[in-house]
Amino acid sequence: MSTLSTLQILPLHVVKRIVDHVIGSIRLCHLGFGDTRWPNEYLRPLTVLCHNFRDIAYPRLCRYLKLEPNDTQIMQTTVLSKRSGYPSNAHLGHHTHHLVKDLELKLSEQAIYSGKALKSLSNAPYDACAFPLAKRLTLTLDWEDPRYSDAHEANIDAFIRWIGQVAPSVNRIRIQPGASVHDSGVIASIYFGRLISRLYQLAEIVELDNYVEGGVFIELQFDSISHLTGLSYTSVGLEEKFTALARRNAPTLQSLVVDSEVDVVDIGSLIANADGSSVVFPCLLKLCLDVLITAKALWNPDHTGPAPFPRLRHLSLGMDSDLDMYVFFRGNAATLEFLSVMLDSSMVAMIRGRNLFTPTSHPNLHCVKVLYLYGLIPVVFATAAEAKQFSLCIGPTAPVRTIGEPSLMHSQMPVHSLLEGYTCIQVLSLPEAGLELWDVFSLIKSLPLLSDLYTFSTRFGLLPEGKRKSELPAYVISTYAPMGKRFRCWHFGAHKQRSLVDVAECVLLLALACPTLDYAVQHVANQSDFLRSVRKVIASDTFKDYEPRLRRFL
Repeated sequence: MSTLSTLQILPLHVVKRIVDHVIGSIRLCHLGFGDTRWPNEYLRPLTVLCHNFRDIAYPRLCRYLKLEPNDTQIMQTTVLSKRSGYPSNAHLGHHTHHLVKDLELKLSEQAIYSGKALKSLSNAPYDACAFPLAKRLTLTLDWEDPRYSDAHEANIDAFIRWIGQVAPSVNRIRIQPGASVHDSGVIASIYFGRLISRLYQLAEIVELDNYVEGGVFIELQFDSISHLTGLSYTSVGLEEKFTALARRNAPTLQSLVVDSEVDVVDIGSLIANADGSSVVFPCLLKLCLDVLITAKALWNPDHTGPAPFPRLRHLSLGMDSDLDMYVFFRGNAATLEFLSVMLDSSMVAMIRGRNLFTPTSHPNLHCVKVLYLYGLIPVVFATAAEAKQFSLCIGPTAPVRTIGEPSLMHSQMPVHSLLEGYTCIQVLSLPEAGLELWDVFSLIKSLPLLSDLYTFSTRFGLLPEGKRKSELPAYVISTYAPMGKRFRCWHFGAHKQRSLVDVAECVLLLALACPTLDYAVQHVANQSDFLRSVRKVIASDTFKDYEPRLRRFL
């Protein structure tokens, strides 16, 4: 590893060419890289040893391995605490600050209002623009003392200026309560609202996350909170107060997310005024209601006033309802890009009765996710036939989520028949389909543009009728090849009772029929064990004659 220090003295463009050459020669990752712990464990010391590797090779390697930057990966997130002001991952070295993309501040509210937080953070060795790549800031606010004798608005302004100096590129801020807030059920007074208003001047998106959970919501001063651009929660507790907060911030809200299995959202109270007119959310781009939707107030789905959500791009309705859901689709056909719905009987009736989806009605809709219920004839959206991404989730008939493994056999129709006509699909996800291997083959063959397939409940090991195991490679090549000229990646999970050898055989059969397959990412076993099984299968009597075609996986 010490030889990597040579990269220190090389020009950056030379380092880039070396890194690209090395990455291009890595074949190990071609057969799975679901275990993302491997690069973290081995790349961490490299980033400290060689700054050229840290600055160039690591980010490029992450992109190649398709590792999403998240809190578990090095150099992506740093946390500043109220005590020291130093990052919790400071062991990576002072020079890694410029690579941080997600910044989290863990402070107490009183420390901000009194100026103690800024004094502590100012003592840290951060110059102006210390985090130039940081786009997202999370404020985790604890609660210590309800007295405000030393609070001053000037301290809030100074704190905001400090954020703008050290992280000038921040455009998204999420505010979430710390553990002490949940324990006490208490939150700050009007200073909290003033803090949010100042943050709104700093970033394009300000989200208030999980401040509406149980008792935490009780002490919140609603009148002082305005200009919110994001609001999300997992448990309402006080429905009327939440509705009031959402309505008050309707002019600026861009994202509204509700996720609760026990509470309800009264659509009438949310988007209908007392005189029957609509409350308009003119800037709302994302609406996710994974909650039971009711209409306690009088609600007319055919109201002809302004559409409540005229700019909506992302719509997700996660539970069934007896209500007419047309209100969510009014006026946004030209802007809607992502749609996730549960196809219960009322939704099917509404879509058919209003002829909601036609081949030209939603020109920008590119990703559709459907929770398909047993016993229903599948509704094929004419618009979705042009979608590049399509996710078909197989779920239970009951509105309550159940634990179990649904099977496509209940639909009485093969999955490739359900998707007949969706010839433009490039990415397909079937997370709970319980597919047989031959269903996977038929799917890939029927979708000419498919490049990525996600199946996390795949059944391996069934032989076609009248075929012996030794005949499978020849059978697959003669029956299915060539197929999937653009297909390159299969993410899958297998039943635990299947051996790794069985799984490896199925992957290699697909590779024989689909020569463009580059990645088979398994989410079942230890990666090294799986790779050993692959090598064992390739060397077996059944596959040894096809070793040249499978050499890319060795």
